[in-house]
Amino acid sequence: MPKLLCPCGYVHNLSPIPDDGWQTIPDTSFDDVLDAEIALQTLDETQTPFSTDTHQKHTQLIASNVGLLYECPKCLRIMWKKPLANEFVIYIIDEQDL
Repeated sequence: MPKLLCPCGYVHNLSPIPDDGWQTIPDTSFDDVLDAEIALQTLDETQTPFSTDTHQKHTQLIASNVGLLYECPKCLRIMWKKPLANEFVIYIIDEQDL
C-alpha cells in the first residue's frame, strides 16, 4: 500500500483511487494535457486501433505535465511532487497564518 509520511507523523494513504490528493497542471500545459486526455478517452470509447507510439505520446505528455499535491490535515503542510520530480517538496504554513 503506497503511503506518504508527513514530517509531523501523519500518514497519507495513497491506496484508494482516487485518493485525497490533488493533481497539478501548469496553466501553460493545461490545453495540451486536456487534449491528450480526450484523445485517449476517445480511442478507448471507440475501440479504434491505435499504435503504441500514439498511446505512449499522449501518456508521456500527461505524465510529464502533471504533479501531485497533498495537504496534511494534522499540521496543514503542503507536500508537492512537481511534474517529473522524484521527491516531494514540503511547505509549512507560517505561524501567523494559523
